[in-house]
Amino acid sequence: MFMMGRMFQQLKPCAPLWCLLMMLVVSVAGCVSSKTKAGGRAEPEVALPSKAAASKSGRAKPELRRPTEESNIDWLSGHSFNWKILDSEVKAVRAGLDRRFIVEGFGPFILATNLPRQRLEEIKQQTIQASYNAFYKDYFRGRPRFIVTIYLFKNLSDYTYYGRKLFNETRTTPYGYFRSAERVMLINVESGMGTVVHEMAHALINADFPDVPTWFNEGFASLFEQNRISGGTISGQSNWRYPIFKRAIDTNAVVRLRHLIKTTTDEFYDDEDGYNYAEARYLCYYLQEKGLLQSFYSKFRENSSHDPSGLKTLEEVLQKDIDSIEKEWLQWARALPDNLRRVGAASAFRN
Repeated sequence: MFMMGRMFQQLKPCAPLWCLLMMLVVSVAGCVSSKTKAGGRAEPEVALPSKAAASKSGRAKPELRRPTEESNIDWLSGHSFNWKILDSEVKAVRAGLDRRFIVEGFGPFILATNLPRQRLEEIKQQTIQASYNAFYKDYFRGRPRFIVTIYLFKNLSDYTYYGRKLFNETRTTPYGYFRSAERVMLINVESGMGTVVHEMAHALINADFPDVPTWFNEGFASLFEQNRISGGTISGQSNWRYPIFKRAIDTNAVVRLRHLIKTTTDEFYDDEDGYNYAEARYLCYYLQEKGLLQSFYSKFRENSSHDPSGLKTLEEVLQKDIDSIEKEWLQWARALPDNLRRVGAASAFRN
């Protein structure tokens, strides 16, 4: 600073140059001061997440807020669900729907429908609540951790229109489907309640058995397209998929069980004849009629880490090798009545 003072004294006679030098010194000092303030804060720098990271952390699927004691909070014990669904989550579902729609929470579900209130109440009690209770009485134990949204459209036209409007999706089935990534069910109510139960089975088994293979996921859900609930227990009934299965038997086009059980997801759905669906359904039906579906499901879920396809568990439960199982299963299937009406709505061919 002493040297700078001497320099200023020498330059003082030249006022313009002196002013210019002073401006330069002040500017440099300001830059140094600014940099020190920015870098000298005690708190650490907080890096903003990338858009991709922010997208992943943003909760697209709202999580259920449940009480600490949840053992008695279910429909089975006579209580109504008190899992808390926020008004903001209901409003988010309401967005994009017109004023005719009723949107409300019901247990772990948000229901959105343009049906009359009386019809909605019937579906809530007789289909959604009754089948939920039965599934958890007979099969499941892991409760849903996320809200599942169920859109119940009164006819095919609305179902098609809102599927395109809300999800930019062209329907591939006139009945209904489950968008597992978003945990959303879209249902054409005109197709019957079998579709609702089928898609509910998908949503609930995803919570209870996340690693379930496609063949069993679809076979199990398809079993309850036509169902009966008695004494709180749900049982599948023979339905419109049987003639498809019978045709495969009669034309020697049956997919071998050892292959069906080991199909990948793409292989299972790459089936224009519908044989994979029909066979998976009637294998589950066969187990049910032998009183073994519940034990098979429980053991399969427990053994899935070392038996992901379920083949070994099936052999264990039926106490036979897979070829012997197939032989007896086909004999049983041939004896089923084939004069079935096309009852029970078909579900989506995917999910």
